[in-house]
Amino acid sequence: MNHVNRALLGASIAAIAVAGQAHAQAVAPAADAPSQQPVEVETANQAPDSNDIVVTANKREQRLNDVGITVAVVSGDALQNRQINSLADLANATPSLSFTNSANGTPVYTLRGVGFYETSIGAYPTVSTYVDEAPLAFPVLSSHSAFDLERVEILKGPQGTLFGQNATGGAINYIAAKPTSELSAGGSISYGRFNEVVADAFISGPISSTLSARLAGRIERADGWQISNSRPGDRNGKVENYMGRLLIDFEPTERLRFKLNINGWKDNSETQAPQYIALFPQAPAFLTPQLAAAQFSPERPQAADWTPGVPRRSNRLGQATLRTEFDVSDDVTLTSLTSYAD
Repeated sequence: MNHVNRALLGASIAAIAVAGQAHAQAVAPAADAPSQQPVEVETANQAPDSNDIVVTANKREQRLNDVGITVAVVSGDALQNRQINSLADLANATPSLSFTNSANGTPVYTLRGVGFYETSIGAYPTVSTYVDEAPLAFPVLSSHSAFDLERVEILKGPQGTLFGQNATGGAINYIAAKPTSELSAGGSISYGRFNEVVADAFISGPISSTLSARLAGRIERADGWQISNSRPGDRNGKVENYMGRLLIDFEPTERLRFKLNINGWKDNSETQAPQYIALFPQAPAFLTPQLAAAQFSPERPQAADWTPGVPRRSNRLGQATLRTEFDVSDDVTLTSLTSYAD
């Protein structure tokens, strides 16, 4: 089944933001923030004389203690060390965020209990998802965005003022790792059960005095793990995902900056088949013979049954975002954000 979602997310002139020197990030929040969740932040950019944590929850850089909402922050190092590679993994690591998969692979997530189980591809969420402030309008579009990240910010509670009507439960902001001022590269590869292979890599650095870039990619593949009840040699649950992101930063003058983010993914995996474990007909007279004779699944985690060739996915996403910043004065910055998603 092919699912293609097109949304011209539009251009917007953002609010005038106060420009300022960004503080470095620290290991733990200050003691005067008891209402906020425990925070895990990276220390690579930590200043020795600062205990401030900088977030963009209000679409501008602020100290975490100055933000009037509850924000949980997970750093890029924590994401890598804890093998958080999807929204499902993030939900396991974040209090009050829950994730539920569906029969057709559409993710359903709730925050602080606010949400509803709607599996339609075009269902608008109650928790909105953003990549560098560019919205992913439907939950299925965020399926494979959690790679090569600087941090993730989970904003808890209604965020309609800044993030629209689809953020009644909160918002999840993926902050992509940015181009570096010096040439750097890295990667990792892992192997697991069912011949699972997960590999990712990046290369980042300056191209000229005014231009820098970062290219990152990720591959996930695994053999099927479910075993058919009626066809013992048939397997389901194959994983085949491809992700990529290109970031280009261009600063022609001291007051003008352009930041281009081109990213996308392809999902050719097989959707998990449900287990048929019981039958309770509400109208026995209308029960079909085929359903009545259907075989129940054995009480084993891998046991299930499905129609050969079904279910499977053939989903893709392509997104381009251009962020333009112009310093009108030393204290005022005009920001324009244009995004397109297919």
